[in-house]
Amino acid sequence: MAAETDTGRILGELDNILASAAFANADRSSRLLRFLVEETVSGRGGLKESVIAVEVLGRHPGFDPRTDPIARVEVSRLRSRLELFYASEGRNARVRIVLPKGRYVPAFESVASDVSAQADQTSHGSSIQIWGAAAVAEVAFLLGVWTGSFPNSSKMSADSLVMLPPPGATLLSFAVSPDGRMVAMAAAAQGTASR
Repeated sequence: MAAETDTGRILGELDNILASAAFANADRSSRLLRFLVEETVSGRGGLKESVIAVEVLGRHPGFDPRTDPIARVEVSRLRSRLELFYASEGRNARVRIVLPKGRYVPAFESVASDVSAQADQTSHGSSIQIWGAAAVAEVAFLLGVWTGSFPNSSKMSADSLVMLPPPGATLLSFAVSPDGRMVAMAAAAQGTASR
């Protein structure tokens, strides 16, 4: 892909981010993001803490970052806003602007192929969620039948129960009811959660 196309896509993504709800009424974060992205794509560089503090955050030219952490604080806030944006409105973005921890230079990630995969995953997500819920209900029912089949559960020997998430899913958490009669499981399958 040509550099001009990349720059155009990056600046288009910047406009999308700045127009989002995550950046509404966030003038300082918006100015900071615009500055960081434009400086990076132009190749001018110079993204040091002191430059950011003076150019974007209104500090005086003799600013000392050792006594005032304003740039680190604002970049951290910006990073959180970007994460919020990509977790909601920007989840299907084809280009992502990220701020790696400990750096002021943004990274640009192309996720065009991931968007297609997400679309495929979403179409299968409902059936996987239904299957996962059915599996959890079956395990809970069998556990209830198993524990209920003993007249005096205090005399039961210790047994084990193996719980596996649905195929292609990852077990997120599980819980056993206080009386030991029910089990609940949460699993993520292809980016969606099944409970």
